[in-house]
Amino acid sequence: MSDFIYTNVERALLQYIISVGSAREESLTSVHTKLKQTDDEDLALIDGLKERRLDETIEKINDKLHLLGYEIAKAKSQETQEINYVFINTIADAPAKISTTHSPKEIEVIKKIIEKIIVECEDESFVITSSEALKICSRSAQLSASEGEHLLRELVNEGWLNRSNKGRYSLSIRALTELKRTLIDKYGIRSRTSPEGHVTLCTGCNEIVTSGVRCFSDSCFIKFHSECQGHYFRAKGTKCPNDECTVDWAEDGPRPVGEKRLRSKLLT
Repeated sequence: MSDFIYTNVERALLQYIISVGSAREESLTSVHTKLKQTDDEDLALIDGLKERRLDETIEKINDKLHLLGYEIAKAKSQETQEINYVFINTIADAPAKISTTHSPKEIEVIKKIIEKIIVECEDESFVITSSEALKICSRSAQLSASEGEHLLRELVNEGWLNRSNKGRYSLSIRALTELKRTLIDKYGIRSRTSPEGHVTLCTGCNEIVTSGVRCFSDSCFIKFHSECQGHYFRAKGTKCPNDECTVDWAEDGPRPVGEKRLRSKLLT
């Protein structure tokens, strides 16, 4: 790969992922394939262009982006485990990452929404309702209802928040990927030695869990993404990974984490 030539294919792919914020691997592979099917005579003369894999192209784009403090990161969906590519800022702190398109008072709203989702969701749903989000908009920035709704739509469109069909907001794959270090530094990792932490990492993949499953025991900190749980216990058995917990996950089934936690509570 030492003779890799940076072309308009790489430039166009970068522009695309910047515009969408994040993209599933399948979708980005399709875009990459179409870009390589160009009629540009100069590109047609470049040896091996049409055989370049997506990961090779991303690697070379990142070589240039790293010099500017950006990266196209690879992340898995918490629900489906699908690979996503996410355009992230690797240098700035959380407010600075979002401030390029939002005012200071809107940044304050975003910070409060993140805190509400990560710290104040004691039921481990890691979602807030539309009315809760609008209250934050009003109290933190004196935004009207219509202004608040507009800001929330922007945050969804920009890929910072997800909005479910129930109208609840959660942190998106982009937010969790780009803000991971900030969230850990500010709120701490919850573990046996740090029970006061608010960020839980998946025991299987070591990424943040806001949707998945948790140990049956209320006092246990162990959480997994649903797919990671299956892989882990097939490989290591079903006893809880927490040495101080006696739960066997095969006997005492896991409890849901994320929005489905709310549905589970309604059924109990």
